[in-house]
Amino acid sequence: MNRNTWQTLGPSLLIAAGILAGTLAVRLAGSGAWLAGPLVLGVAVIAADTLDRRRQGAAAGPSRRSLVLAGLILAVGTVIAELDAGSLSASITSLGMAAWIALRLRSPGRCLPANPQ
Repeated sequence: MNRNTWQTLGPSLLIAAGILAGTLAVRLAGSGAWLAGPLVLGVAVIAADTLDRRRQGAAAGPSRRSLVLAGLILAVGTVIAELDAGSLSASITSLGMAAWIALRLRSPGRCLPANPQ
């Protein structure tokens, strides 16, 4: 694999690592520090977006979309932990997948086939 392939896969791999680390943090923290999982995933989403924006040559720093998405991950994690803390580790995976889809579909034509003219 060449360097360009790794740079393209970087944000996706970063979110995958965030999902794994977030799930592990929730499982290891138990009921005391349940915020660790959503926080790790939120930071991974912001880092993946920043890495992707730098690769594309856009302005440095995360986009508003990723900041809102990270905030929503924290909010949903809080609600899920209040209702049933045991299901938070399972929901980290769903939240991470939804975040990945939202970030990857940001630009038209990125994941979808090009429109024939």
